[in-house]
Amino acid sequence: MSLRHPLAAAGLLASVAAVPAGAFQQQEYRASDGTAYQVIRSVAPIGGGADAERITTIAGAPGGVGGCNLSTSTASAITGAITPQQMLHPFASVKRTAILLPNDISVLAFDPAGAGKVTIGSGAGATKVCRTAADCAGGAVTLSVLGTAGGGVPAACIANDVAADCELNKRQTLGFGLSASGNPPVCQASPTVNTTICANPPSDGFPLIPGQAVVFIYNGSLTGIGFGVGAGGFGIDSDQSDSVCPDGGVVSASASSQSVPGPSQPPSNKSPAPAASHLGLMALAAALAVWGARRLRHAA
Repeated sequence: MSLRHPLAAAGLLASVAAVPAGAFQQQEYRASDGTAYQVIRSVAPIGGGADAERITTIAGAPGGVGGCNLSTSTASAITGAITPQQMLHPFASVKRTAILLPNDISVLAFDPAGAGKVTIGSGAGATKVCRTAADCAGGAVTLSVLGTAGGGVPAACIANDVAADCELNKRQTLGFGLSASGNPPVCQASPTVNTTICANPPSDGFPLIPGQAVVFIYNGSLTGIGFGVGAGGFGIDSDQSDSVCPDGGVVSASASSQSVPGPSQPPSNKSPAPAASHLGLMALAAALAVWGARRLRHAA
């Protein structure tokens, strides 16, 4: 990607580095059955001159995920798993919402009962997200599989050996809006994890503006298993209001990861076998002794 104002960006290296990178807000929740929910929200003000955010990498894994971000004259952001120690959750076991516009982005709640319920907003018009629709009384938002595009989110694919300039690791992550092949789909190009301040916004990924949210749901046998989620992306100045980048573009990079322990296995419904009483054991020992004495007399 081209740097549209190289001299401006180079001359303002220190001020760019001081821009807050914590753009989007991320929260992980765990349901009673082990389901993991990843809620990503854009809450105003974003800071650093950004008025939108471009999410380019998403990851969720039982073994946890990590990443890094760097905002200097360059901008790097990534989240993902380091294989083979960590592996992304199976592609087919992940669903997502469309880009949501709740009535109040600042209100977030979770009910862990059953397969879980995320509520964003307040009152009767709050947005409800449930893996199992029956857990959302009054109706839940529609969920989509990762491999399909819709609701403002492009189709996802698995990106392997992705390297960001802010670390030495190579990670496995999910990209969006990239050419892909296979089942599950594997990205034919890397998602954007490296760019420069004032460069054009990435063409891959998906945008979030303040007031919007998206939720990813990780299903499967996750009871008793810890789970980590992460997201990485870039702050974008699209209205040309930022003094660092007079023509707009990338103004910051951010990455966030979180890990939550899994709920414990439910207790068994089987009643334990009653323990033998002390008197019962004594009676059994006496009976065995009589039986043994009779065997000896018979043998004699």
